Amino acid sequence: MALIDDGRLRGYNLLAGAASGDAQQSEDIPALGSPIAFVEPHRIFPVVDAVIGIQRDCGNRLDRKQARLKYLIAAQGPEWLHEEMEKRLGYSLAPPEAIPDSEWHVDDHLGWHPQSQPDLSYGGVYVPMGRVVDGPAGPFRSTLRGIVEDYRPELRITPGQSLVLAHVSSKYRSEIEARLNDAGLAMSPGKNLSVLMRNATSCVALPTCPLALAESERVLPALIRRLEELGYAGDAVSIRVSGCPNSCSRAPTAEIGLLGRAPGKYNLYVGGSPLGTRLNRLIQENVVFDELPARIAALLQAWRQERLPEEPFGDWADRTGFGSQPVAVAAASAPAVSEMPSAT
Repeated sequence: MALIDDGRLRGYNLLAGAASGDAQQSEDIPALGSPIAFVEPHRIFPVVDAVIGIQRDCGNRLDRKQARLKYLIAAQGPEWLHEEMEKRLGYSLAPPEAIPDSEWHVDDHLGWHPQSQPDLSYGGVYVPMGRVVDGPAGPFRSTLRGIVEDYRPELRITPGQSLVLAHVSSKYRSEIEARLNDAGLAMSPGKNLSVLMRNATSCVALPTCPLALAESERVLPALIRRLEELGYAGDAVSIRVSGCPNSCSRAPTAEIGLLGRAPGKYNLYVGGSPLGTRLNRLIQENVVFDELPARIAALLQAWRQERLPEEPFGDWADRTGFGSQPVAVAAASAPAVSEMPSAT
């Protein structure tokens, strides 16, 4: 984690042992990264090399399911890893620096932003479920291709499955944004993008991933549309869907996480942090997909009524206990989600 003061890179906090896999077994649960040490920029490569070497030499190499750094740290502790790294490096490592909550933020980069170069900007574009394709939702692929051919921006992909168009001359910004809007793509919440959808993420799941147990990418838009119809389009709540326990969409840290367990059935988790610094907790297993809009809407309605001023949904759920007990609020009425595509 880069630590920057007045635009100058001072160093990094090294975190290790994070993994989102959740097989619902005591020996296979998601974990946040543990702060290990503060590292100066010129030492980052040997430090990372030391961590990899420790996992190679000390990790469990007999059980593939246990051959992860998170299990080694869980067994030995982050302090042990710090000491073992110092032995291998031959010098002392400073402890990780404490980061106040006020310093944490999540930026999806949507919209236009100035670059350090004169008259250049970069723009974040929301791509629904990260799927760049021409289809019923709009000519996404051909539009983006045309923009790249005509304006030659540099393309970057964000962890939220969106695109960043970099090195764009300011005089072309309005033209590019108009072409994106016409294609159904958005750079900010509006006609083509709700606040709720902006914070939604899925993995690819069926039919692309052979590990998937349930749909993800192809059903999340239908779920969000139902919640929008129920009046929650403007709520900034992170909803993430994963088609299997590997949780490639980072569902365990979402404010509302859905984990596919079988075709059309999902485990419901709530209480993650909007910043990704807290794991959510299971509140209901094997929820039929058609029932999810009502159950989620009930939680969102309770949050609206009971939250503290400016309290995010995940913080409310963690504080009030909805992250540790069955849903106890009345289900809101919602139409069935009948748009689940065939797994083929």
